[in-house]
Amino acid sequence: MEPFDRFITVILLFLTLVPLASGLPLSLHHDAHHLVSRGLVNPTNAELIHNTIAFGIPALVAFALRIINRGLVLKKLHAEDYLMIGTMFFYIALMVLINVSANFGTNLYPPEQEDSILADPSDVKNRILGSKIVIALEQCMIASTWGVKLCIWTFEMRLFRQLPQYERAMWFLFVYIWVGFAFIEIFYYGVFCRPFNQYWAMPVENLQCATYHNYSILQMVFNISSDFGLIIAPLPMVLKSQLPRRRKIVLFFIFSMALFTILAAILNKVYNFESPMTTVYQLWYIREASVAVCVGNLICTWQLFQRIFRLRTFNNKSAEIHDDPAMPRFVPHIRYSNPVRVAWTYLTTGGTDTRYQSATGGDSSLTTAEIPVGDEKGNLGEKDKKKENVHERHVTSTSYMMTLNRDGEGDARPALAFRDEHKIE
Repeated sequence: MEPFDRFITVILLFLTLVPLASGLPLSLHHDAHHLVSRGLVNPTNAELIHNTIAFGIPALVAFALRIINRGLVLKKLHAEDYLMIGTMFFYIALMVLINVSANFGTNLYPPEQEDSILADPSDVKNRILGSKIVIALEQCMIASTWGVKLCIWTFEMRLFRQLPQYERAMWFLFVYIWVGFAFIEIFYYGVFCRPFNQYWAMPVENLQCATYHNYSILQMVFNISSDFGLIIAPLPMVLKSQLPRRRKIVLFFIFSMALFTILAAILNKVYNFESPMTTVYQLWYIREASVAVCVGNLICTWQLFQRIFRLRTFNNKSAEIHDDPAMPRFVPHIRYSNPVRVAWTYLTTGGTDTRYQSATGGDSSLTTAEIPVGDEKGNLGEKDKKKENVHERHVTSTSYMMTLNRDGEGDARPALAFRDEHKIE
């Protein structure tokens, strides 16, 4: 096994076992040597610290690899790199605030305890401070998760830079991400809890200011739906790509981590709704935010591994190190502008839909009979001129690898057929 294979195996095994080891709501009894349910109780300080370490360290390592890749290998920072740097400040603040909040109560408590709590001024002061910490905690969670979304969106947008029909879908997703963020913030500050100081009032008059129930529903809807959009957008390209198997394995684990982020987003709301008097949801805040940060940073580190292990580009076409992501060899038909429809068509046809052709394996959708030939003297009529324009636009359309009609070299289709026949990558 090559050194790079061993390295990738260890990394992927680690990223798989950490969620399994720290993500399940179980605890290990060493004397009995078996796993039992931890129950719906507030996590202890030790549990929060263990989860912070188990998920936070991989997130910080992934961020460091990204910065090393951009700063030392590519020697250039993009706008999304600065955005990720800002996102990491909110992420680190989130980890700190979650662990700090474990030492304080909030204005959410069982009704039968209200008299005893209000009779103790120190407890009231403690809960007011704890409620304010939760406000900062929620804002850090929103800022870190939405910052990662925008970083991933920017990466995918550069991936689709030569596919205008996909760019339209990506711009729609961009607007949707911002609309979701705006709705969440507007409703949090101005709708769900009025006046705003009810978020830390003791006793609280509006229960929504303590339970965050309606806010949690709104945040879950926009958070999960936008995550699905970011996963679905590149899916057709990955499904139809001609990447080597090892590259597809790497993509599989990246997609698996992204799906785990969605699972964590669902579970933190499930525990919040099922047991609103506990802070179990904070464990899933740690897991969701950390894995999202890992995904958002690992997708921007391939050039570093390429330099260290002397690898080729991700699409396996060149040994040179390029700044932009190497797009898989996939050119969809211009009629399909919806990535969701493309993915659905691929899954329902078993990948046999001939309307999607790879850049090296597919024939032109304009047949030879449609290519204008003119009269005996080679003169073209009006109808033939229109066909010629259509044909020229078709065969010279932009492709990241090559076009069918190369300047001064005639038709490239025989060369492409030879490559396919002899399986030349």
